[in-house]
Amino acid sequence: MGGKKLLRPKVAKGSAKPAPTVGPFALGPALYIGLLAAALAVALAFSHLAPGSSSASASSRRRAQTNGGSGRPSPQKTFQCGSAELKHLRPDDYPARGYHVLTLDGATNLGGGKVEATVHVDGTAAHDTTVALASTGGSKALRAMLEALAASVAAVRPPAEARYTSQWSHAEPPANWGVFTPAGARIRSVEQIAKCGIAYVFEGGNFVWPGVAVGHKTELSGIPGFGNITLITHSLRPVVITIEPLLSEAEADHVVALAKPEMAPSPVSHIDSDVGKPSTEWRTSTQARLAASYDSTVDGIEDRVARIVNVPKTHGEPLQVLRYTKGQHYHAHTDYFDPELYKEQPGMLDTVEHGRKNRLATLLWYMSDVAEGGETVFPRAHKAEAVGDFASCDVSVQGIKVPPKKGKAVLFYSLLPDGSLDEYSLHGGCDPSSSETKWAVNKWVWSKAY
Repeated sequence: MGGKKLLRPKVAKGSAKPAPTVGPFALGPALYIGLLAAALAVALAFSHLAPGSSSASASSRRRAQTNGGSGRPSPQKTFQCGSAELKHLRPDDYPARGYHVLTLDGATNLGGGKVEATVHVDGTAAHDTTVALASTGGSKALRAMLEALAASVAAVRPPAEARYTSQWSHAEPPANWGVFTPAGARIRSVEQIAKCGIAYVFEGGNFVWPGVAVGHKTELSGIPGFGNITLITHSLRPVVITIEPLLSEAEADHVVALAKPEMAPSPVSHIDSDVGKPSTEWRTSTQARLAASYDSTVDGIEDRVARIVNVPKTHGEPLQVLRYTKGQHYHAHTDYFDPELYKEQPGMLDTVEHGRKNRLATLLWYMSDVAEGGETVFPRAHKAEAVGDFASCDVSVQGIKVPPKKGKAVLFYSLLPDGSLDEYSLHGGCDPSSSETKWAVNKWVWSKAY
């Protein structure tokens, strides 16, 4: 999983003073009463939603498309719902197991401070259901809603594929499901759902870009240190998204300069049946690992990645800088670790918590242009059949390839939204055919803190 040397920054000594704690009445009685009145007004507005009402969907959801990023609750003044014009549902033949879209559009008033919301199970319109949602009650009411949602989903969802019921599969309890805005900000209360009028629910607990459709574009603004970027969907299974641009030429050159003196042969994690074999049977590149806070440039890129993927920085491995020269490659493989293939390796089983933790996503970006070859290949994109030749980069029959372009990135998911392994995420690094060197970076993001 790692290189021979991990570059770490020097840490300055010193300590920070904690911020002072302020009680509510320290604000003054008049202001405190005003805040209570404002909260009551929000609750009353939600409880009076009528069928066909757009008061909690169109006007309140019309926000700039930005991401929550850190996975922590956003301050009220910066809480981002996402744009009302966003598309949320996938085609019926491409459900994303564990991704549910809850919407208050046309919600039915049930009385008693509750409404009946629509739920698009697994992100399509093929298996819709409903769930009762309280207008107030904060996080406690949100947990109650998730319990009810789990029962509603189970009643309408088709049976799981056989692989989901293996001894290594797991299902997170509803209390651990993640609720987010379409912009990627974590939702912590029913009041925040009321504010946005829509919510994404992920059974695996982590935000996953839904992809929506091949060719779908998502514009993100306010990305730390960079501004605006565009996400383009290339495959729905696995979800493969390109991001352009992710970093500047100066940033790319800086990372390459940092890594060059530390390059060493790239290792692989051997499954039980391959222990003892040389890594070069599959992978011939060289690499270096840069710690998350090596310098301000690397740290800034890490902030950007967390904002785009909407998973905390604590879930990421150090950057893995890669160098491929002519003829070097990494044959098709998956980035997750299937516990079934590591039964004789207790250390690996502990790392993945016997199937309850794994690599969620990979963000790979290119730091050089390559005229020919050097692509990232996904031979099973669009739910293609299993492949026999893991060294092949031929996509004339099935699969897709993403050519290297300096500053461009590829985001793909190794897990489905419910936390299950996605075998379709098979991918490889093709040989550069020209004399140009391919420089790239892997950023592996885990489902839990790394």
